[in-house]
Amino acid sequence: MVWILHSAHAIVLNLLKLTMRTISKFLNGAVLAVAALSSHASPVFVGSWNVGDGPVYFPETQPAYSGLEAAALLFGGDASDYVISTIDALVANIDNMAWYDGYGIGLGKLAEDFDNGAEYTLGIRSAYILDNSCNIRYFSPTSPCLDGFVNYAFRITDAGEVPEPASLALVVAALGGVVFIRRRNNKNT
Repeated sequence: MVWILHSAHAIVLNLLKLTMRTISKFLNGAVLAVAALSSHASPVFVGSWNVGDGPVYFPETQPAYSGLEAAALLFGGDASDYVISTIDALVANIDNMAWYDGYGIGLGKLAEDFDNGAEYTLGIRSAYILDNSCNIRYFSPTSPCLDGFVNYAFRITDAGEVPEPASLALVVAALGGVVFIRRRNNKNT
């Protein structure tokens, strides 16, 4: 009878060890999955501007900016930190396009990184210049610009830089659970 109880006890302990290994593997996998998900870069809307919000194109020559360069100028950072949309401020609608004004050409939509010159002169386009867009501002600089040539800037953020609270809480809880279970098992053996 004692032998049977001892064998049953050994079987239960082995099952617990096997279960603990399974739980440990699951928790390790969960931690790795959370780490992988939280390192995904995602765009965050930071603001918008109208093409005509830029400086007046005359009498002095002005710089020509791509959509990305204009976002970096207006919101800080580098052009590579941004994506641009011409649709709206929703991440799901990012089209990687920007509105541009062209000296002697007019307004149009081009790639967010379109760059065909450093200075806004004849034949050059810029995503941040007062020329054809908002031209009411020539006569009234404080007037609002109501035409539809708005660029929406999204900064690409690395979610791994600042863990979101829920992921961090999950990782801490999982690690705490593993430590608790190991200590309890060490006391039982």
